[in-house]
Amino acid sequence: MKFLCDVHIPIKLSKKIVQLGFESGHMNNILAKWHSYDKDIIK
Repeated sequence: MKFLCDVHIPIKLSKKIVQLGFESGHMNNILAKWHSYDKDIIK
């Protein structure tokens, strides 16, 4: 299972998800951080 955490989710939680053995990405680490548009995230 893969998770994509929104900017309202703490980065620490995203890291904890990885520690539990799942793939997780956080919006602050990809694209234009909180300035990203939904259409770009979907791609």
